[in-house]
Amino acid sequence: MRKKAQAVVAILAVTMSATACAAFKQPLDEPLRSQTRTLLLPPPELSAALEKSLNECARKEGWSKKIPFSGPVLGSIAGFSGILPEEKLAVRIGYPSTVREESSSTEGMTAEQRRRVIGPDDPAKKVSVRLERLEVSVDSEGCVAEARKAVYGDLVTSMRIENFFNEAPRTATDAMKRAEKSLKSAAYGYEKCMKAAGYPVKLGEAPKLAAEKWGQYRADGAPVHEEEKAMIRQDVACQKAENIREDVDNAVLDGLGSWARGNEEKIVELSTLTQESLERARKILSE
Repeated sequence: MRKKAQAVVAILAVTMSATACAAFKQPLDEPLRSQTRTLLLPPPELSAALEKSLNECARKEGWSKKIPFSGPVLGSIAGFSGILPEEKLAVRIGYPSTVREESSSTEGMTAEQRRRVIGPDDPAKKVSVRLERLEVSVDSEGCVAEARKAVYGDLVTSMRIENFFNEAPRTATDAMKRAEKSLKSAAYGYEKCMKAAGYPVKLGEAPKLAAEKWGQYRADGAPVHEEEKAMIRQDVACQKAENIREDVDNAVLDGLGSWARGNEEKIVELSTLTQESLERARKILSE
């Protein structure tokens, strides 16, 4: 009888241990997984529409020089350099290393133009929102503010979506270590693939090779020439062959599983607002 009881206890202990382990390693399921990824790496149409709206407004204020709205387009939610987005977008934007460095896009603006385009930079004319980790604010007037409202609907929504990336505790989990490990394991296959195609580079070195080959030959937003496009297509193909973007993103998302489930209500809400913003952005880009 005692042995039977001990056996039952042992079985229960193993079962509870397995259950706890499964709960700890529980994957981030759909649709929450895709919603979290979209918020960490927003659709490129959003920044494209923001930039278009901003520059159309700036031209009405007498400013013809192009004003970029955002930084480099990331290919992965981990933020590692060298990982490219999907091919169509990667070919369109090209390697940042071939873009010619120019003077500030707002250099030469009069004080009045700066106020009307960039914003008044007046504390009394700012809109603020308190997020989980920080408080952010933006100007409520000017072309930048109008562009944000055109895409996101209102300024508070724009700040909540744009700053979600800073709220996810990527460094507070083992997510980044998993992502780095995934990159290291894929690096050899990628290097071999690129070398076979005539591009002797390691993962992350393609932009440097592009600059060495062609220099900074184009202005920001100018078309990418065919030779660079060919190299980018090969770069994307070699990364895809090693599942680099997918594996890195999965490593980060798996590391964020517990946090995302604990913030599901907010993620679902912001995901819905992002989809509504995407519809507005596509309409702006089609006009």
